[in-house]
Amino acid sequence: MLIAEDCFDLVDTNVKQALQPALNAVSRQFNQCSTVIVASEGLESFMECFRIIQGAEIWQSLGSWIEQHNPHLGPGINERITAARTVTTAEEKGARARHREIRLHLDHLMQPGNILCLPTSPRVAPAKNTRTSTLEVTYRYQAICLLSIAGLGGLPEITLPLASLDGLPVGISLVGARGSDKQLLQLSRSIMEQVE
Repeated sequence: MLIAEDCFDLVDTNVKQALQPALNAVSRQFNQCSTVIVASEGLESFMECFRIIQGAEIWQSLGSWIEQHNPHLGPGINERITAARTVTTAEEKGARARHREIRLHLDHLMQPGNILCLPTSPRVAPAKNTRTSTLEVTYRYQAICLLSIAGLGGLPEITLPLASLDGLPVGISLVGARGSDKQLLQLSRSIMEQVE
């Protein structure tokens, strides 16, 4: 098992502490555990690559419809669509090149049999009526830093609800090598059976 040190460093201290027993339980399922840094240049670089490609694809898919119908979009969505509209061809080209580099890096890291362990989210779910600006900066931005690893790598990821904080669920994620979906499900089932 590879414990994603930079991912655990990204989350709130209280979330990290809440996840420690879950991390210990998962670690016991493996003969070898070590820590790794997933993104030596920072997880924000993964998130930025993901954001640009996502924006370009959203606009390619929906841009003409949005321009034709001018729909009323809710907070958060409207800002993301506005950002998607401004992604340039040069930005997309640079992000696609960076994406290829990231996939090669993750393929090297995620050799068959390796499992990457990381927090699912940087904090517990936001409270109802949390301001959109807070959701975007405090929740979504950091969450995508974590979620972009499997997303950019094309890797299977599963979340195990093994912890809680102040009565709210906190998950730990396992990411497998490309094509290891069934093995990851079997491992997750085994872990859940052991901890229940």
